[in-house]
Amino acid sequence: YKLSGYWLHKKDKATNKFKLDTALENIIKIYELDLEIKQLILVLLNNYETSLKTNFINLSLHISNENCDSYKNSHFYLSKKIISSANYEKNLEDLQANIDKNKSKLPFISWYQRKYDFPEMPPIWMVTELMTFGDISRWVKSIIHDEYVHIIPSKFGFDDKPSFDNVNYILTNLRNICAHNGRVFNNNIYGTRPKIIKIAKLDQILEQNGLNPKLWNSVVLAIYGLHSCGLTKEMHHIINTFDSIFEDPDYSRLKKVYYHYGFPPNWRQKLLDIFT
Repeated sequence: YKLSGYWLHKKDKATNKFKLDTALENIIKIYELDLEIKQLILVLLNNYETSLKTNFINLSLHISNENCDSYKNSHFYLSKKIISSANYEKNLEDLQANIDKNKSKLPFISWYQRKYDFPEMPPIWMVTELMTFGDISRWVKSIIHDEYVHIIPSKFGFDDKPSFDNVNYILTNLRNICAHNGRVFNNNIYGTRPKIIKIAKLDQILEQNGLNPKLWNSVVLAIYGLHSCGLTKEMHHIINTFDSIFEDPDYSRLKKVYYHYGFPPNWRQKLLDIFT
């Protein structure tokens, strides 16, 4: 059953029979290829998650204590002037649950609780260590203060915060698929929707008509964001690794395998165009 998703493209939709050139060993090769691709995607998204957390922490450098209610900028995430009240309670509830679960494992949490009575929650650079990709995406989405709302999106190359929030949602879902060994090959990952991603530089790179989003759009958006954050060298390494995987002799008989990830024939040049 685990392999069945990897042979769907080899079945005739009209007859539900396998095409004549189908071989089980090739299906297994595709599964092994998908494992390699998912490991690479996790490396890419780990970079992205770390950058998102770093920029969330650095937001404290921009925030004045006057906008933090009774807190200081090290605890700006506790201020309803900055964080949307619609998400405030749920975000804090999830964060408190993580603190309670991890305080015996993470010495910096227990150290903070022994040393300080107020605020009860640790400073921003501690609590981000407890956040998942989904958690940090929701916290960034919850920023509402006009003076600070665009700071993090702009670091990732986005002028439009709803677009940036949509990207983080897409990448969170992709991360969960990869982390839980779901199928990325020939699978429609949450693709970008028309008129959501409004970046002229990406118009000729993204697949925006919704017909074939697959993995391609997510890779483009993650590499674009991390290049904007200054991780260009790391992103070149990601592109080179994609290239070496697709060109691996073990997978050469699979024929244009990159297509099943939504990658166009000139995918490498399109990704390199992000850097120019």
